[in-house]
Amino acid sequence: MKKVFLAVMAVAAIALTGCKDKNEPTPQPQPIPAKDMVVYGDIYTAEVDNDGNYVRAKALVVKDGKFVYVGTEDSAKTYITDGMEVIDCTEKGLIIPGITDGHAHYLLKYINQQMKENALQFEEDQNYELVLEKVRDFVNTAKNNGRHLDYVYGEGYNPIMLRDSMGKDLRHRKDLDAITTEIPIFLTGYDHHSTLVNTRAMINAGIVDEKDNVLRDKIAGGFISLDDQGKMTGVFSERAMSLLQGPGLKNKMHPTSAQVIQGIDSMQKSLLALGITNIIEGWANNYGADDESVFQTLKSMDSRNELYMNVSLTYEIEPWFNNNEPDCYVDNAALVQKRYQSKHVHPDYLKLFMDGCVEMGTGFLLTPYNQNTKDSIFSGHGTALWSQEAMDNLVMKANEKGLTVHTHAMGDGAVRRTIEAYKKGNRERRNAIVHLRNVDPADYQAIKDYNIAVASNMNWHCLTQEEEKHLKDILPYPYYEKAYPIQSFFKHGILVSQCTDTPADNGIRDPFYCMMVAITGAYEPSSYISDKDEIIDRYQFLQAATYNGAWQLHLEKERGSIKEGKYADFVILDQNVLTCDAQDLRNTQVIKTFFEGKEVYSR
Repeated sequence: MKKVFLAVMAVAAIALTGCKDKNEPTPQPQPIPAKDMVVYGDIYTAEVDNDGNYVRAKALVVKDGKFVYVGTEDSAKTYITDGMEVIDCTEKGLIIPGITDGHAHYLLKYINQQMKENALQFEEDQNYELVLEKVRDFVNTAKNNGRHLDYVYGEGYNPIMLRDSMGKDLRHRKDLDAITTEIPIFLTGYDHHSTLVNTRAMINAGIVDEKDNVLRDKIAGGFISLDDQGKMTGVFSERAMSLLQGPGLKNKMHPTSAQVIQGIDSMQKSLLALGITNIIEGWANNYGADDESVFQTLKSMDSRNELYMNVSLTYEIEPWFNNNEPDCYVDNAALVQKRYQSKHVHPDYLKLFMDGCVEMGTGFLLTPYNQNTKDSIFSGHGTALWSQEAMDNLVMKANEKGLTVHTHAMGDGAVRRTIEAYKKGNRERRNAIVHLRNVDPADYQAIKDYNIAVASNMNWHCLTQEEEKHLKDILPYPYYEKAYPIQSFFKHGILVSQCTDTPADNGIRDPFYCMMVAITGAYEPSSYISDKDEIIDRYQFLQAATYNGAWQLHLEKERGSIKEGKYADFVILDQNVLTCDAQDLRNTQVIKTFFEGKEVYSR
């Protein structure tokens, strides 16, 4: 949530053509073979001994895709046979298990990149005028080129940067109306929790008529911003976005089959280069409730032995879905799970939103926000998207059908309500809470007792000056300081994993950049450190990124640590991240990544 990317898309027919002879067979990629090998070096195994110490080793042996020995160099040498590869990393670096990202939207990022012909991107610190300028130029260029636009869709700006010096939201539909009153415009924040639209979009959605008379202005769990005259600004937050006909918009933007395939291939190559071998994708049905293209493509790749990582998939109930009938989506998710389950594809998760974002006033807090004006979004306790009863029923039904619930909860009120629902579910499912910006101290023990998995954005455990000022304006003490706890989870014996929420951070935050932030509490040496008590050590971060992540995804019996009998998923780094300078962690490079004994990346 620290950097910004904006994608502006227009509806256009995309034709894929080729120059090959139709009768010429397309060469098929050959599966990567597993290697039998001995590897020497400094090894962090992610195993813990009976005394609570992290186990280190000096050598490992791989045969038939699994670790058959982990220990000393001398003992490993006895396993060497003719044709076995020997890799010597004793001079420098570190060997660690394959890394897990406990919550991200990589598929969204990489598939959308394939539609980049209609995309614009912004970097951080872009203000409102620049956002408008880019949209204006896009619309004018299309008009000058005779290109018809059914609508303009954009995403990725940072809503905090679109406020004036007093913290007032500058977004207003009149500014988009000045660009065009004929083409509907939708501009969604990078967090997908609020959208700015022009009047034409509101008319097409049946929110206002041609004379701007209000036809619909209320929805449970949503917020529609009003200006000083009591008129809609065009900013719709949380479930209010459903009034903008989200499914129709998403379905029109559906990528081609080729773009899905290219996106997944690009994603896999990028993640393996970072040492990431396990992910949970937080938005697999991104292009509509009935969209299964991502599930289909991944299972097909796996059947051809072209998938070299574990991909856990969530079926997400979006704010624009018909949440009056949530049971049908649980049934759909269960059908998708049965239809697309394979060795490396695990569609075992139902994704829910309990609230929005604390920074944007839609996180659900136990204590009210500071600004309690009638028409301010920073009013009361924020937004709870599910009642306790509805959440309880969803969790129980999902768990009964063999699904694990994966819930976005930012505010401590949202975390509390999610915990209460999980108490009624099946603790063996390891239902997860993601993000957890604020946690009431009384709730840590319940998280542990009910076997709740926690995916923490350790790369967010610090603030910019702009964010610090904004948060002090809207939040009571200590909410603006006690944010994104990490150490508290370890202290309470909770198996917390690390996650990035890519692309909410404008691209990939590689694991060792995240490690730097988690152990220092800052982006740079001069950055503001919000809560020193929550900083963790290097071993804790590596544990969160390896074993704990595998545990979250029910993979710890086969992966997540370097142990005899487990799959040989491991990464060779160019420096020892347990001893190098903290600020140098961000420069760590992956030399090789292995998945089930296959060398799937080499620098």
